[in-house]
Amino acid sequence: MRERLLTHHFLQRFLENDLVSPDADRHETLAVVCAALISVSLFVTVLLSLKYLFQPFQSPGRTAVLALDDRFLYIASSMIVMALVAVATWDGLALDARDTSNLGPLPVPWGVIVRAKLAAVVLFSAGFAVALNLAPSILHPSLMVAKLPVGMLDAATLISVQAVVTMAAGAFGFFSVLGFRELFHAALGRVGFRRTSAVVQGSLVVCFSTMFLLLPGLSSDVMRWWLGPQALTPFAIPPLWFLGLHERLAGGAIDRLPRGELPAGILEFENEATVLYRSQEPLFRDLGTVAIAALGVAMLVVVTAYAWNSRRLPAPDVGPRAGRHRLRSMSAWVVQRLVVRRPVAQAGFFFTLQSLSRSVPHRMAIMTSIAVGLAGATVSLRGMDVRPATDMSSMPVALLAVQTLLVTALLAGFRQAVRVPADLRATWTFHLSWSGDERAYLVGVKRAAFVALVLPTLLALVPLHVLVLGPGVVIAHFVCGLLMALVLVDVLLLGYRKVPFASGCVQTGNLKSLGPIYVLVFLLGTYGFASTERLALSSTRGTVIFLAAVSTLLIIVRAVDRWQRRTPVAIQWDEPAVSSAQRLDLDG
Repeated sequence: MRERLLTHHFLQRFLENDLVSPDADRHETLAVVCAALISVSLFVTVLLSLKYLFQPFQSPGRTAVLALDDRFLYIASSMIVMALVAVATWDGLALDARDTSNLGPLPVPWGVIVRAKLAAVVLFSAGFAVALNLAPSILHPSLMVAKLPVGMLDAATLISVQAVVTMAAGAFGFFSVLGFRELFHAALGRVGFRRTSAVVQGSLVVCFSTMFLLLPGLSSDVMRWWLGPQALTPFAIPPLWFLGLHERLAGGAIDRLPRGELPAGILEFENEATVLYRSQEPLFRDLGTVAIAALGVAMLVVVTAYAWNSRRLPAPDVGPRAGRHRLRSMSAWVVQRLVVRRPVAQAGFFFTLQSLSRSVPHRMAIMTSIAVGLAGATVSLRGMDVRPATDMSSMPVALLAVQTLLVTALLAGFRQAVRVPADLRATWTFHLSWSGDERAYLVGVKRAAFVALVLPTLLALVPLHVLVLGPGVVIAHFVCGLLMALVLVDVLLLGYRKVPFASGCVQTGNLKSLGPIYVLVFLLGTYGFASTERLALSSTRGTVIFLAAVSTLLIIVRAVDRWQRRTPVAIQWDEPAVSSAQRLDLDG
């Protein structure tokens, strides 16, 4: 009974969030996420099934080869999404100091607490795995074989095997991240893990998010690119392990079907596809064995490392923190004299830097936006011959758009992070000490975003631009990026009348309806700006006019911002809750 209550308590800890407004429905976010997973998976399933439904002469051999692409996509998606779920709940996967404070004084055995926490982690991951994989596992095999003479037993086999394999792949992704976290914690110790955890978590978010966004392109023509003679070894790619397991368990349900009467041309393709598929059967058996072994090893590592790290409850942080490093003190001195001189602006600057570096929700927002930008840049530059251009007219627009794409994605993530408070205790501090100088505080916040996010991104792209554009043009391109970033920062915070990182937020449903519009505006704006920039950089006169136009736009935006803030307003520390009619989109 105690273990069940503790498991329920730890599950509630995953759902509850102290960083949103008290008026918000904290379970609504989870419901929206699960609904999004189900909706997207259903949409993708129907889209993938069209090629089978509209195939004039569907045959088993070609279907078996085509299905490899779809199964690879489902398996890899499950693996990456579940890995992202583990990374997103990075700090909640293990017992922490708050658990010690709450449960330590109680007469509850240590083993019961650890088992309850691990059970809650498993149940939490299982819920996401079911929401992601159950609907596609039922629909995709059914639609895929709708025009083939498949019996009920074989159809049930295809459905059950796809469900089991995709969920097993998701479990492998989740347990791999959890096992890595626990091994990392055991190797570095509690102090070392706490110091490096944020960097590792952020790197994993960028890595997995980028892979997920690039997955549609990577899952095309699996037989050629991943299983062909010229491909890398399939044993180095985890999704192929579970693809082999699927084909080992259910591949024969399609391959052994009768071919029937086919036109001569299609029959030739059918025979080639059949020979190609059957030639991979030994490889599928070996890959399936690796998948089973890998999942078992991942679970064993998790249980062992988790038990080792949880052999005693973590002690709460006590005592004074170490003094600041000399380099950090020098950096603060430079910032206070050159970047932000007013005390209120300094408060906004340093509080923004601390929130972005230490707060998990803010790190997730920034790292996810980096992944979106990297994925977009990778897709834009894919197959492009990156060589020094002879003139700007021959320069690909996509190459110039990379800078704008990355900076815009980063600042969009920053705009979302601004709405989330760093800590509820900080909100009370602002309540007591707020001077009402809203504009000065926002100046510090904007400059922190510029220094911490924009400048490193632009400087990281300089070597690529020097190689392709040449030293002369790269300076003008860099200045264009700086001015564009300044305009974006001001535009994104135009009309924002709350205290960044200190006001509670309520998640609204606007993103569900306006998300596609935002993406369209993002792409059109990015490539439109890059096209205009390419035209302007073709001549010195055009460059000067373009930079002057962007500078004028910056002046106008800042004038509008100053006019909007000419009169002080009462700060809303908590966003009002959205009414039920608004959530149901019944009141416009």
